[in-house]
Amino acid sequence: MEPAELRECVAAYLEHCRTNDERLEARAMAVLDMTFTAPPEDQWRMVLEAVRQARDDEDLGHVAAGPLEGLLGRHGKACIHWVEREAALDPKFARAMIGVWKYTMPDDVWDRVRSLQDGVPGRLPSRERDKRNP
Repeated sequence: MEPAELRECVAAYLEHCRTNDERLEARAMAVLDMTFTAPPEDQWRMVLEAVRQARDDEDLGHVAAGPLEGLLGRHGKACIHWVEREAALDPKFARAMIGVWKYTMPDDVWDRVRSLQDGVPGRLPSRERDKRNP
């Protein structure tokens, strides 16, 4: 996906999450499709763009619950070092990490995610941990 198209799809994804506007659904679904089908490097670029465009904690929660969890669940062992580096450099990205749940992550990747989460105060509004996500 070209950079301009990626920016547009991410913008549509976040706006669709905010509004549930059906007119944005096809573009928003392109982001979700990437979560399941794109190579990890492309997913990573999409996650970074989504964090960049996120306006608030609600948006960060949508990034955490979708693209970021998908990337870590499918490619966590290969890309957790990207996530750790970015969380150390970007407080906004680190804030998104607190909304990530284990999903299908291997235990060793999840342990590293939890370490990142422990360094960030607070929780995202819609992603508070509960008994399903120890």
